[in-house]
Amino acid sequence: MNVILDKIETIVEYSASKAAFNGYPERIVSPVSAGPCCVAEMRQLGEIQSSPSGPYFYKACTTCGHTVRHFLLTLDQATEAGLVD
Repeated sequence: MNVILDKIETIVEYSASKAAFNGYPERIVSPVSAGPCCVAEMRQLGEIQSSPSGPYFYKACTTCGHTVRHFLLTLDQATEAGLVD
């Protein structure tokens, strides 16, 4: 599967010098890198949104604040990738 992510606007600002801040849905300041806590502490923020790259939602670590966009596969993408029949 070859997915090229478009340059959609994001509410996340990654910073090594600013404190983590969750102002969802307007603005989030996130640490640049995930921490070991992120494995168990990531939680969905808000509802699923859409973009030309597909549906996604924001996930943030409840401990350190690291935030990412989590893209979901559409049924067509999953079929094309051989993940479903």
